[in-house]
Amino acid sequence: MSSTQLRLAVLSDLHYDRVTDTDPCRPITARNGVAGDPMHGLLQLVKQSSSGSPAELLSADYLLCAGDITNRASPDGFDEGWRQLKELQAALGAKHLLAVTGNHEVNSRASERDNQAGNSEQALDPLSVIQKQVDYPSTAFTNDGDRWIYWGRGYQIVEQPNALFLLINSSHFHPTTRPNEFERGRVGDVALQLLREELKARVSKGKSRAFVALMHHHPIPHQPLGLVEDRTNMYNGAQLMEALQETGVTWLVIHGHKHYARLIPSQGGMGSPMVFSAGSFGAFLDGDLALKMQQQFYIIEMDVLDQSLQPKARAHIRALSWTGSGWSYNNAQRGGLPDRCGFHVPNFDLEEAIDSVVNVFANEDIPYLRWEEVLGRVPILRHLQPADTRFLRGLMESKGLHSTWQDGDWLPTEVAR
Repeated sequence: MSSTQLRLAVLSDLHYDRVTDTDPCRPITARNGVAGDPMHGLLQLVKQSSSGSPAELLSADYLLCAGDITNRASPDGFDEGWRQLKELQAALGAKHLLAVTGNHEVNSRASERDNQAGNSEQALDPLSVIQKQVDYPSTAFTNDGDRWIYWGRGYQIVEQPNALFLLINSSHFHPTTRPNEFERGRVGDVALQLLREELKARVSKGKSRAFVALMHHHPIPHQPLGLVEDRTNMYNGAQLMEALQETGVTWLVIHGHKHYARLIPSQGGMGSPMVFSAGSFGAFLDGDLALKMQQQFYIIEMDVLDQSLQPKARAHIRALSWTGSGWSYNNAQRGGLPDRCGFHVPNFDLEEAIDSVVNVFANEDIPYLRWEEVLGRVPILRHLQPADTRFLRGLMESKGLHSTWQDGDWLPTEVAR
């Protein structure tokens, strides 16, 4: 099956702010200054990778940010975060930066004075910080009207060679400053109906593309075990998933907000979207969440497939975790999504893939293979979903394969016969 590939750099929940009045704005996890700044560390890593081998190069066709660039609607935080995102875009060689609006971008908490009728001297503009940026939320908008369509109806579509991006402002109703809105995301009823019709028309014009929906809030329930219960699912989230599935192609849905990384298929039959919850890039993680997750950054290598006859998709994901002083490719379950995971739609037979590994050892005189070498010889394993890794060890043992694992790791480091 021939295909071209799209490289998407993904990050979310940067939370830029000042730790003190005299400090420059940084992600709020950078409490130790520049040495603890994940953006500074990432920019250095990207620049260093350009002098290495092509396999080590950190690059992307598009940079996607799933919201919460700033923290608590900080104007300075947003300006600096947006500036550094564009610096990262340039360092990655990305054609465009595409973002969506998070709850922290909107000054949604009205004061008592704001609620006083007739107080003409008191003015609240919840979107003033972000709407003044003429290239926000996307440098891909071809004219000023595109961004005002985004602000007006709560979504906009960006068509690029080999890709169709759907940008959804799930914080569209947060400027009402009502708690029932700013505590969750929402796609409006009218916008949802327009979206159904527009997507069907646009997708039908060409299905040999990657289809990516970007939003801040989670469209499906997202409640990790052992963490505080969340009753703030996106309003019309399930209906949005249905609208995407009705287009007859597989969508990759990327969101943030939860600070908890996850990659799963949404409920439904063939063609149900894959839902990628990006872990936080710059939020300060504490409590139980800090024991289960680290800050992360991702490069998604997504194959562009012909979906004219049936929905299909496949991707390979490089996942980096922030240690507090540097970035490293992640294999720890407490670090977030594993490096070298992915997805394949329709899903593949894992037992058949392990049989292929057995055949590699039968045909080659080698004592062992590193996991990345296994992926090179059996490429289908590049698309293994994180949840399916739990079956790996048992299947390999049943086939007479020995594998080396570190405690708490997602994937083996070595495989031997």
